[in-house]
Amino acid sequence: MTFSNFLQKSVERFKTEKAVYDRVVTYFEKNTTARKYAEVCEEKNWEILYDHFTVRTYDVDKSAKEFEPMGFKFEERIDYKNEGWYAKVYRHPIYGAMFIDQNYDDAPEAKKIIKAWVEKFTDKDFHHIAFRLPLGIEIEEAIDALKKKGIEFPGSIPLGLQNRSRLSYDPAQPPARRFR
Repeated sequence: MTFSNFLQKSVERFKTEKAVYDRVVTYFEKNTTARKYAEVCEEKNWEILYDHFTVRTYDVDKSAKEFEPMGFKFEERIDYKNEGWYAKVYRHPIYGAMFIDQNYDDAPEAKKIIKAWVEKFTDKDFHHIAFRLPLGIEIEEAIDALKKKGIEFPGSIPLGLQNRSRLSYDPAQPPARRFR
């Protein structure tokens, strides 16, 4: 797939970190909404700002070993015990955060959503990339621009989140959970 010069320039910032670069390229290749968001950014002269990347895996610590030599440092663990999984957050001084998610070993089978996702897809691609909007841009403006490009949204932004500055898309989630 050929990217526009604008998107190629955005992706090139990761060129020296092959594991991140390859996953970012694959994400844009497979994700129509992400490409449309890049088009919106180009048309509106917005920089593509990467908030965080997420990897789903069977083994957080094993996956982290791929990113730690690049400068990603462990910062915190976030537990979603009731949902059956946890994330470890690694931060990089330039690239931002990397969330690496794994099910608890003792999670009930019905709550092993991470395991199911990895079995269906892989732990070698990003589960999602969250983008930050440029300072002063409200999420509604980005959503309206994406709607004009044919991207459908499952509903309205929940009360209290109207000023959130992140927009991410996960094609593997049911439509009601794709945008957050």
